Amino acid sequence: MIVAHPDDFLGKMLLELALRRLSHQFKNGRFGIVSAFRDRPKKENLAAMAKLMERVREMGYGYVPIKGYWGGVPERSLFIPDITKDDVAQLAKEFAPGAYIWGEKGHWVCYDTSTDREIGQGRSFDVLKIDTEVQSYFRYWVRKSALTELEHIIAKLQSREKKDDQIERTLAGYQRKRERLIQELRLMEKEFEDDAL
Repeated sequence: MIVAHPDDFLGKMLLELALRRLSHQFKNGRFGIVSAFRDRPKKENLAAMAKLMERVREMGYGYVPIKGYWGGVPERSLFIPDITKDDVAQLAKEFAPGAYIWGEKGHWVCYDTSTDREIGQGRSFDVLKIDTEVQSYFRYWVRKSALTELEHIIAKLQSREKKDDQIERTLAGYQRKRERLIQELRLMEKEFEDDAL
């Protein structure tokens, strides 16, 4: 059973849709839960979660960022539908040195990452809400990576000894795109100031 605590109307709608997917997966399929959050500054945690999300996608899985509870303490994690135990264990070794959860058909088991020993199990968990901040940071992180790539392309075009009209137009277009990305990133950065999680 999954218990949700939505904050507002839009949150209720998004939570309802996501929780239906989570609930169905929890009851009928297999899943993993892993977190890259640790005792460190917020931006470092968000960056670690973005890397975890990218890695999950590289492995061919989807995910839902969630805020839940573990032992009465709020926990920010990824719920990963259809993941194998071996794959979630591998992710945990890379990103979550403490523990991870793997389960199927309404039953989950928590494993110690270093020993792979069972440290808990159950048939329910609480989801506080869908973690939109982690998802937003991932979009920010992807844009920041795109900006870095764009700056490399601009530098290559600028370093050419011979520039024709086509190269000049292309360079001007890339520079405009670079400025738009910088403005977007500045606006997005305000969301991720180092406040309490």
